[in-house]
Amino acid sequence: MLCTGHAMLANTPGWPSCDSLESNLAAIGITLTPRDRALLIDIGEALSRHDHAAARAAVERQGFSFSMTRLQARALFELTRPDVEILLQHKLGRDLMMRLYGSREMIALLSLAYDDISAIGPDLVSALQEGRRAEVWYLIRFGSNRSSDAKVQRRRDREAELFGLLGESPQKDERDALAELLDSRRVMMRLRLKEVGFGDDAIREAISACYQEAGLETPPCLRSPEDVQAAKPRSPRKPQGAAKRDGGRKRSNPALVD
Repeated sequence: MLCTGHAMLANTPGWPSCDSLESNLAAIGITLTPRDRALLIDIGEALSRHDHAAARAAVERQGFSFSMTRLQARALFELTRPDVEILLQHKLGRDLMMRLYGSREMIALLSLAYDDISAIGPDLVSALQEGRRAEVWYLIRFGSNRSSDAKVQRRRDREAELFGLLGESPQKDERDALAELLDSRRVMMRLRLKEVGFGDDAIREAISACYQEAGLETPPCLRSPEDVQAAKPRSPRKPQGAAKRDGGRKRSNPALVD
């Protein structure tokens, strides 16, 4: 299936026309049939409403007449990349775009923009401009999946991982900001993951991994019951036979004997 971002070329303001998509596909050896064109329009209309479920259902119901290899998908992205970069620069501004260019952060943002340009919203842009890395990471992973689609969430997880929780040489204030964000947004993170179908154990593991990746202590509420039990202090064991020597009687405190 075409990635959702390219399908949106059919019906998203500012993106190239569907004719451009057809010529790009032709450049990688794929020819669209009339049914393919109609399907792309249906997908584009669904995605413009942020209805990923409807877009996926349309593909599953009809399907394209072609398949695409990983190499072809990469080539298609590279053909479209200049258009994505223009749109992203319009969102970020030229100065910020140039500061990020060539970085892993830029690759993550390009992937996000290619998939859903509306995800590059004012909150994310402000966080980028102000250097609030933890906030950008959070918005990519937990604030850019409006349809609560499990497959979209997996992509957001990878994009957030690529962007990175921390910079190359994180300072104490950066770690403190991240710890504060994880603690204050933990409930919302749980809700987001539950919406896309994560079970309780998977939610706990996913959020715990965020703390561990940042080198932060995992809060007790995220530890497994086994870990909590193992962390409890153990009472010293009484030597074997002590009870028998005592005759099973409770011994008096010598200090209280007359």
